[in-house]
Amino acid sequence: MLLTPCGYHDQRFMKRFFLVLLVVLLGGCAYWSYPAWGLIGRFAALPSAPSQPITFLLAGVGHHYVGYHTRGTLENDFSLGLTDTMVVVQLNPVQNAIKLLSIPRDTHVGAGNTTQDKINAAMLGGFDSSVRAVEGLLGVKLDGYLFVSIDGTRALVDALGGVEVYVPAAMQYKDTAAKLEINLKPGLQLLTGKQAEGFVRFRYDNLGDIGRTQRQQAFFRALLKKLESVQSWFKLPQLAQVFEKHVRTNLTKREVGGALGFLLERPRVDTLLLPGDFGRLGRYSFWIPNQKEIQDLVDNNFRNSKDTSKRDPLELSIAIVAASSEQAKRAQTALRKAGFRFVWLSDTTPSDPNQTEILSSSSLIEARVVAKQLGVGSTRISGEGVLGADITIRLGQGY
Repeated sequence: MLLTPCGYHDQRFMKRFFLVLLVVLLGGCAYWSYPAWGLIGRFAALPSAPSQPITFLLAGVGHHYVGYHTRGTLENDFSLGLTDTMVVVQLNPVQNAIKLLSIPRDTHVGAGNTTQDKINAAMLGGFDSSVRAVEGLLGVKLDGYLFVSIDGTRALVDALGGVEVYVPAAMQYKDTAAKLEINLKPGLQLLTGKQAEGFVRFRYDNLGDIGRTQRQQAFFRALLKKLESVQSWFKLPQLAQVFEKHVRTNLTKREVGGALGFLLERPRVDTLLLPGDFGRLGRYSFWIPNQKEIQDLVDNNFRNSKDTSKRDPLELSIAIVAASSEQAKRAQTALRKAGFRFVWLSDTTPSDPNQTEILSSSSLIEARVVAKQLGVGSTRISGEGVLGADITIRLGQGY
């Protein structure tokens, strides 16, 4: 077909137009992704779900104070601060689960009775010192570590546009030294970075550091849910900036690629709490580890390829949490008729009243056995349940 001069020029114009448009789009993509270039250069790896478990220490490092009400710099926060949060993370492809084992910062790991014998003080010896302390406590070899400054929590949540969390009770506290003011009302809400920091750091309730650890577990579940969302992938540049500034890690490209690939498969999230009990040694209070229960928990969740349970379900200690005493007693009666011997009512503050959940401290199988008897409720492994209970039943309004 012959082109007229006009048609020829129109065709050349369209080609140039699309070429310019392509250049603009590529330039825009480069500008948008520029903050992530450093991170991509260090950890460039295609997302690929791991064939073997990857286990590492995730720890939050608090501010270092160099004087009265004077905080140290970011560098000092990492080199001299203590760990406020310690979580052993395992990406378990066999169970298609992310295992999060929380270790309270007051856990006793030394032979004495000073603050140096709390596991959070291991950070004074550096990243590797904290890793060795955790490995010695659990008898588990870690593949690496990922340390996050306390400011990183606030920055990460803000970069994501907030994280939706259920706040079980009003939380109010002001710390001028830490420049922290907590003022949270109960209920399901989208928390800003500042509010999220308050939620994970608040410890002024009946359970102290353990209550805070349990709230951190709830936050981790909400955070992972947000990270799995499609919207979060469009915020990669902002997340990369947070990572570069607030994170220190020795994880390899393969392990980072495995973590990304595993998240894409939307695995379930199991939150676990280090078995132990409150205790005092000398002048200081500690979380005293129960080594036998720790070994059982590690064997069942970090070493076995499948979820197992050797306990008689009828011998499980079951705690019921409900806003209504009538609800709680009705569930207690039903379970006792089914043969469960140790079913008791807890005065713990109920969680989200819109859903019924059955939480097991270590085994999903056990939670499902109880849920089958009740006929309602979602099940999960969680350290957010009532202390001392193998199973915690959180009754929602619909029961």
